[in-house]
Amino acid sequence: MAVGVLLSVQCALAAAPRITARAAVVMDAKTGEVLWSKNADQKRSPASTTKIVTTMLALESGRLNESFKVSSRAQKQVASKLHLRKGQRVTLRDLTYSLMLKSANDGAVVVAEGLGGSVEKFSKSMEARARKAGATKTSFRNPSGLTHAKHLSTARDLGKITRAALRVPGFRKVAGTQSRKIRIRGKKTKTTTIRNKNRLVRGYFASVIGKTGYTRAAGRCFAGAAAFEGREAIVVILGSKDLWGDTKKLIEWVHRGDGASQWPRVQMAKAKSSSGKKKTAKATKRKPTVVAKAKPPAAKPAVVVKAKPAPKPAVVARPAARPTSTRVSSTGRGLSPETLARVEKARLESRSANSRTREPEPPARVASVHRSRLPQTYARFYEPRGNIRRGCTGSGCGSASRSTR
Repeated sequence: MAVGVLLSVQCALAAAPRITARAAVVMDAKTGEVLWSKNADQKRSPASTTKIVTTMLALESGRLNESFKVSSRAQKQVASKLHLRKGQRVTLRDLTYSLMLKSANDGAVVVAEGLGGSVEKFSKSMEARARKAGATKTSFRNPSGLTHAKHLSTARDLGKITRAALRVPGFRKVAGTQSRKIRIRGKKTKTTTIRNKNRLVRGYFASVIGKTGYTRAAGRCFAGAAAFEGREAIVVILGSKDLWGDTKKLIEWVHRGDGASQWPRVQMAKAKSSSGKKKTAKATKRKPTVVAKAKPPAAKPAVVVKAKPAPKPAVVARPAARPTSTRVSSTGRGLSPETLARVEKARLESRSANSRTREPEPPARVASVHRSRLPQTYARFYEPRGNIRRGCTGSGCGSASRSTR
């Protein structure tokens, strides 16, 4: 049994984040359940995280539009502060922003004196409000958180106070503001711009609001809430040497790391019937309704369209080429080369047959023929007729026609 407990403790320590803070708590903002802690009940100086209670009382007073006068005690407060002067006036609404953003100590005294009449009376109201939130080990002696031997709290108590502050109307708006202009009225009205000291108020994966604090006795402190994906965790750190490093480790552990398994499981609400009775799982079971699937309509036979054969290209009958017609003269002028070749062939044949009796004929003169200019007429082929031995080349040849040029 002892071995099992030891192993579970070692596993828990191995999964826990390592931080430099002396005390810390990670709490579920919805249920208040502590998800992880380190010296959660150790009493320590809370520093300026005290101003969370001061702001709660200011917002719950219903006097935000009233202006409060600055006293000499408020003027003498140490930094950080707004550098208020005696006799000046500031509205309570602007003072709440100066507490959460600037952590103004002089503004905290103005709120305490304006609401409680004095710092001591207001401190008792702060303790009563802390008891109402469930903080039983907390005692306050001033509204600012300056070091005092009896001004103490614990990480667990500050977690409970922060959880109660998140429910106060207007607290989230004030704590999540990045910058604000404060109007200070006196002999001369002036406006000063204050900025939030929370480095994670923007540019971080989670939405982080809260209050920082620092004194030599307390170290660096932070008390706030980090929301991510519908879940919100309260993170309190006291006495840290690396404030923002420790804060990021705890936020990432609880939202993205091993701490995500510590969140309570989400339970689905049971459905109620019209009569107001809860339906059990067995009662809600029903037989599945069988729906007859409609048959798809019969497909129509596809109409096959016979493609018509492509028309054959029309054959254009070309007229037979006619021989180039020329007129035949006795001298051979105007004859085509083909005709002259035929005539010459016929002459050679006849001369070969009668080479002994036939006289040699002079070569025919052939003129150049321009085919483009020749008329389309039938050619009369030269056929030797008559008495070839005498040199007669046609009918009716006489003595005049026997001689050639």
